[in-house]
Amino acid sequence: MTPVQLPASPISPIHGPSFIPASLRTLNWKVGVCFAAALVLIIVVIRKLVQTARLDEEKARLAEESKTKLAEGIDLAPDPYGRRMELKPEDLKALHTFYQENGILDNEREPIDVDDYDSLELGDLSASITLPMLVDLTNIESDGAVCDQTVTVREVVYEVIKRINQEIKKAPALTPVRQARMVGFPTGRWDLFSQAFSWGIQPGDKDDNNRLLIRILDALVAKGYLFKRGEPSGRAVWVQA
Repeated sequence: MTPVQLPASPISPIHGPSFIPASLRTLNWKVGVCFAAALVLIIVVIRKLVQTARLDEEKARLAEESKTKLAEGIDLAPDPYGRRMELKPEDLKALHTFYQENGILDNEREPIDVDDYDSLELGDLSASITLPMLVDLTNIESDGAVCDQTVTVREVVYEVIKRINQEIKKAPALTPVRQARMVGFPTGRWDLFSQAFSWGIQPGDKDDNNRLLIRILDALVAKGYLFKRGEPSGRAVWVQA
């Protein structure tokens, strides 16, 4: 007896229905791509959250270690070449107390805030002084020339405080508190701070206390806004905020 041959089924047991529209197959492909992209995004976000958590944990650990060592008179990041301002163990302990009294241990990037410049007792803040400084380099005609520019003492005070706060704010995240609040002012350039450092002394005068920049920094120390001023070097004078 000859077996009966049945017609072939339109449904393949392996590949499924052959009548799936092309548009549906394209839709399935797009869904798969979107799912993969979403999965990658989730992985990236999770990794970022983990990295942020680890960084916060490291910042907290370093901040606590910095406070503890400071209280013990130990400097976590000394300067072996003496280019900046070194503090003795007893000074570091006093600095820890200074930070406690001013709330800096709770906010290491706390800016200094001087409400009344007259309280610094620097004399007539409206007095004008003339300093030789570089002309604005954005001016093509200046060609980096030096000329006399007139400013008031109040303006110099403002710029000094502004620089201190800017330097504190931009210190790297994992910088120990003492180093984050150590700020240098250049003394050998044709800028405002260097010329303010030179202003107030006569040729041959070796008394640094007569220099305008030194007077401003010492006034900030005397009024408790800064902890200490270092001795001027050939390139900069440093302060511990």
